[in-house]
Formats: sequence, structure tokens, C-alpha cells
Amino acid sequence: MILNSAERTDGKIAVKRGSTDLAVGNIVGSNIFNILLILGVTALVSPVALAWTGAGYLIDGIFAIAAAVLLFAFAVSQKKLTKFAGIVFVVIYAAYAVLTVMN
Repeated sequence: MILNSAERTDGKIAVKRGSTDLAVGNIVGSNIFNILLILGVTALVSPVALAWTGAGYLIDGIFAIAAAVLLFAFAVSQKKLTKFAGIVFVVIYAAYAVLTVMN
């Protein structure tokens, strides 16, 4: 989930102006772009080897899917991301960071 500096700046400005939907859309769109277009174009140019050894890709996949499902669930049920949702996402990210470092 590495965003470039322009995306971070856009997100901060959007949040300060109350356009939180733009900030969330920017983050989601960036991830969709990176996964589908960048990985797709890379595979078109040259096959991308996926070494499915160890738990690395499995952990990444589980956390990516869980984050997407949680974002969708919060969006549908609450129509906003509350402080509780923020805490949930930060705790899940901390768990992801710890598991990544441990592997």
C-alpha cells in the first residue's frame, strides 16, 4: 500500500476539504491500478514468476482480501469509516506488519 507523494498530498487535501470519498477512492483506485494494470502489463511483456514458497503470498493475499471485504462491509453497513473502523484497520495492519517481518 505504498502511495506516491502526489496521491498522499491529494488525499490530505481531500480530507481537509471534507471530500473523504475522494481520498478513499484514490487509495482503492491506486491499489486496483497497481494490481490489475501494472501487473497485467508486466505479464504481457514478460511472464511473472510467482514463487509460492513459504507463507508470504498467502499472508499478503489473506490480508488484501480481508481489507477489501472489511472496507466493503463498513461502506455498506455504516456508509462511513468511523474511528472504530480506523482502529480495526490500524490493528489489522499492525498484525500484517508483524507477520511479514516474522516471515
